[in-house]
Amino acid sequence: MQQKNFLILVGESRLSEASAQFLAIGAKPVANAEHIVSFDLEHRVLKNLAISINIITHIDAIFPFLRKHPVDLIIYDERGNNQDAITAVKKIAKSSNQLALRLGTDYYFPLSRIVCILHADRGTQEKIFLLGRENISEILVDPKDLNHIIFMFARRILSKEKGAQKIAAAFSGGAMLGFFYQVGV
Repeated sequence: MQQKNFLILVGESRLSEASAQFLAIGAKPVANAEHIVSFDLEHRVLKNLAISINIITHIDAIFPFLRKHPVDLIIYDERGNNQDAITAVKKIAKSSNQLALRLGTDYYFPLSRIVCILHADRGTQEKIFLLGRENISEILVDPKDLNHIIFMFARRILSKEKGAQKIAAAFSGGAMLGFFYQVGV
């Protein structure tokens, strides 16, 4: 069974709601540490994929976590957080670059693996535009629950990895002519 790790940053006010949503779909609580709540999720929809879900309530706890644990996806939920998504993404990018410079490129976390959840308000369209310029993976506005998001990205990961097993070769121009000449065709 394949293991993937998702890191979700929510505000303290939304922590109990997010935990209850994961418990409702059968996620098993693993550990609680300061500012971190963890679950393991194996679900029939996920097939051969197990997801470790780590919920963090403070953005400063992300960077020590990234040092110790591999993370496949970060979901930043702006609703209930003190920082807006643009500031948070820039902080993650800056810290990721610093980690990569100090500890090596294995610790670089690309922004294309970040999902932002925004609250619908007057500045949402501008935030979407600015976050798109940062090249983040996805921007969602007021989704009903986190479960659908987890399943959506798990399916996306599975489909990308199935496609990664395919191999293609392209021959063009002089290389093919040289090959045919050597073969004697």
